[in-house]
Amino acid sequence: MPKPRRRPHVSTFGRGSRPTGIAILTALYVIGAVFLFLIAGAFGLISSLGLSGVIGAVSGFGSAVLVIAGLVLLVTAFGLWEGHHWGWWLALVVAVLSIISIGVLDVIGFIVGVLSFWYLTRKNIKKWFRF
Repeated sequence: MPKPRRRPHVSTFGRGSRPTGIAILTALYVIGAVFLFLIAGAFGLISSLGLSGVIGAVSGFGSAVLVIAGLVLLVTAFGLWEGHHWGWWLALVVAVLSIISIGVLDVIGFIVGVLSFWYLTRKNIKKWFRF
């Protein structure tokens, strides 16, 4: 009995291998998400100490915002890794938000945002995402 034909993974089907920069960007987003989850956990710990008033409210709200931001980064990383159109668009939005983050003195986020935006708009990268 012949073996069933295995179809290549969707992310590389008909496009060649994944660009190295996409793998690096995906790793950066996953690392960023883990970092946000750790900070959210710290905020959650502060919130769970039973502090009332402004500190308790801010830490609880901050924890929720950081968890949502971490989830967005994970979804973006998945979309980039798989080569989805929406992943490319979401990565551009994250890059623009990172560029805007210079207002809160996040220099590393600003630099990563500028480099990400520049890289994602290169012709060969857009071609890999089938644009």
